[in-house]
Amino acid sequence: MMSMLNTHIDEIKANRRLSLSKTPTGRVFSLGKDFRIISPGSRNNDNRDFGIPRPLFDSNIVIDQIALGRDHAVLLSERGQVYTYGSNQYG
Repeated sequence: MMSMLNTHIDEIKANRRLSLSKTPTGRVFSLGKDFRIISPGSRNNDNRDFGIPRPLFDSNIVIDQIALGRDHAVLLSERGQVYTYGSNQYG
């Protein structure tokens, strides 16, 4: 939780498994079911529940918009880059 200490949140999106919180500076924190593959090239999906908010990116990536579907998230950076992650149940 230290990563969010004294942090202002201007947007929250949530579904039944996950919540995303975005700060005014474009940092995004994730809480709940984490579908991301933590280490690139890893075959092991880190499918765990997290009760402590975790930052999704390094602080050099600024996110403008966040959206959640049933089992996936879509994020749009200030540079127009789109980031997605989800359960990958259907490829």
